[in-house]
Amino acid sequence: MALRQGEIYWVSDYPPLHGRVPAPHAVIILNPASQLKDLSQPLHVVVVSSSIPRPGPGHIPMPNKQTHNPCSTCFTKPCWAVSEWVLRISDRDKLGSRCGYIGGATLTRVVLAFTALVAAGRLPIEHPPAIDS
Repeated sequence: MALRQGEIYWVSDYPPLHGRVPAPHAVIILNPASQLKDLSQPLHVVVVSSSIPRPGPGHIPMPNKQTHNPCSTCFTKPCWAVSEWVLRISDRDKLGSRCGYIGGATLTRVVLAFTALVAAGRLPIEHPPAIDS
């Protein structure tokens, strides 16, 4: 399966954030094309959630069918990419069905929020993704 940065997939088997009950969530692929070509490289994905009581600076709003028409995502209600909720996926077969894509300014905001956390030492990732040009 050929993947690209900004694609959105469903994932069922993940560690929950803050003790929440595990449930399927959408995730956004953060790896740039150069890392995606190397199948031995793990995927870094950020989880999308609609259950954010008070969105903060690390929560990037996603396009959804209520606010964007047409919409390139599968989201039917407001939701956010949670920049501190990053998963490392070594087995690409864990990705479920594709449910959309983000690009442009939205993808840039997601990747920059993630790399800021890595730079601050809040996420232990050796080679953080960069933005594809």
